[in-house]
Amino acid sequence: MNNLALENKNICHNNGHIRALVKKDFSRAAKYYDKYAEVQKIAAEDVSNMVKGIIKSDGLIADLGAGTGFLSLNMPNYKNMYQLDISKSMCDISSRLNPSINGNMETLPFDDSVFDGVISSLALQWLENPSSTLEEVNRVLKKSGKFIFSTFGPSTLKELKQSIDLIKDSGATRVNNFLPVKDLVDSLEKSGFCKISISKKEILKDYGRLSDLLKAIRGVGGSNKNANRARNISKRAYKALEKNYHNLFCDKRGDIFSTWEVIYITAEKK
Repeated sequence: MNNLALENKNICHNNGHIRALVKKDFSRAAKYYDKYAEVQKIAAEDVSNMVKGIIKSDGLIADLGAGTGFLSLNMPNYKNMYQLDISKSMCDISSRLNPSINGNMETLPFDDSVFDGVISSLALQWLENPSSTLEEVNRVLKKSGKFIFSTFGPSTLKELKQSIDLIKDSGATRVNNFLPVKDLVDSLEKSGFCKISISKKEILKDYGRLSDLLKAIRGVGGSNKNANRARNISKRAYKALEKNYHNLFCDKRGDIFSTWEVIYITAEKK
């Protein structure tokens, strides 16, 4: 692997509210992440295939929000890859595949203009400040370097949101909100990217019961990260939510289902 100059930056930054939640949730989920990460595995395979058609295998690549290393696992011929994740527990697992750095995507610990490509799969949606990360990605890319990533779209968990809306009695947010594509494109353009290409995929997953869906969400560290999130839900409200969900979004077998909207984007540094 090529030697990579790391900037002398403190990797353990002062965590903001959302960043602290992300670090806590993903560290807690690391041990069981692969068991529940069915959607994440699909998205990672898609991103890997996109990378293989755009970036040469000898290119220097940074994988941001690498988790347990799904992208490295899908790209064994790419040997010049550095993985970065906010959770040290995730880094400990992914380091078996490629070098892993415990760091923050909003302040990347890399020199300017060093990478041929920056890649990421289902990580950017957890950021407290996506714009700062996009600027950082642009900074560490070489001229005409490629940024290839996936993120969740606003239709993700729409069934859960609709079921909750029928019982919600306060302004607290109980389900994560994900950015519309237009906002992502605007942020990319403002951060110095061009030649932006977008595609979408809706993945419909079946779950036996509501508790199975919620367990899967927690299992991948996907608990609510909104600043105004509701702290808890009463037993009465949970029963109403379960009834709403089953009545509205249940298949012929009696299983509930949930939508996961995955947005795939490629962009180039100007």
